[in-house]
Amino acid sequence: MSGPPIKLPVPADLTQLMFPLTLTVSVFLFLRGHNAPGGGFIAGLVLAVPLLIQYVIQGAASVESRFGFDYIRCIGVGLMVAGISGAASIVLEVEFLTSGHVDLDVPLVGKVPLASAIGFDTGVYLVVFGGAMLILSMLGTIKPSRTLVAHLGRDGAGHPIHPHRRAALMDTCTEGC
Repeated sequence: MSGPPIKLPVPADLTQLMFPLTLTVSVFLFLRGHNAPGGGFIAGLVLAVPLLIQYVIQGAASVESRFGFDYIRCIGVGLMVAGISGAASIVLEVEFLTSGHVDLDVPLVGKVPLASAIGFDTGVYLVVFGGAMLILSMLGTIKPSRTLVAHLGRDGAGHPIHPHRRAALMDTCTEGC
């Protein structure tokens, strides 16, 4: 049973309200991850939650047409940021991924602690978010295999397959299909 997703206005509106909240929680987890549980990995997963819900409610095509984000590029940028932040310690003649710490004196705010590991966590954040969204995007657009379609006798939309076409598909099936 396939077809376009049913438009559900109430859950769709709730996901629009939920996005800023989950973004805030994601940033909180990201920033506190240096001194307590959290960091780039869990923050990236939390950021993917509202988009996952939108994929379920509205369908992959609808979300991707509005969002228009290149998840593969996000993964690439994240890997680059993590690699550069790790390699920066080598330039400073310390071991790879050694973390430094400095307290910045910001006017009107006071002392703000800053760790160099935030660069690595930023890379992890981007890789995890991009990876999770790429997986969800691919799962939302998977088409049934040709051999499965041949065995079922119906195409992906549930329409019957012409017997000649079905025979051609069955010829491509290997033993154990």
